[in-house]
Amino acid sequence: MILSLNKILKPFLTNKKGVSTVEFSLTIVIFLVIVGSLFELARLSILSAYVDSSSMLAIREVKNTENISNYATRVQEKLNSKQQDWNWLNNSSFSVSVKYYGDKNKTGANNSDVIQNIINGNGDNNPKNAIWAEYIINYEYNPMFSWFPKNLVNPMMQRNIVVLQEHER
Repeated sequence: MILSLNKILKPFLTNKKGVSTVEFSLTIVIFLVIVGSLFELARLSILSAYVDSSSMLAIREVKNTENISNYATRVQEKLNSKQQDWNWLNNSSFSVSVKYYGDKNKTGANNSDVIQNIINGNGDNNPKNAIWAEYIINYEYNPMFSWFPKNLVNPMMQRNIVVLQEHER
């Protein structure tokens, strides 16, 4: 039985025709996955820089504006407006929330309670007389390739930016 099997397999194992085709077909898939992952990481880093830039531009414009009742809505509008439009960003993927800290009538800007509240995330939803504001901007990332872990990447696209509300000082 083993001898007959050996006679059958020997010509197959010693035949060198088609070796390069088999090697190519086995390695091309791995190569394409690696190249696709590199493109995805490059795209992710560019999008991360775009999210940083567009977030800071929107917040810089809004934080100096007086008499706004809902800063989160204004930042969202700035992010979605044409002047903040980046080619690679899907503006509808932004979500914005704001927490406010300190009261100019009760505490100073250097009060340790305010700093401790910022660290603990104990903010208020009322912007009236707030000295500090924490803008929390999330960008929902949609990968080009389905194998890229979306749930691991989305936390990297969240920005928490603490700014001094200039007009409230």
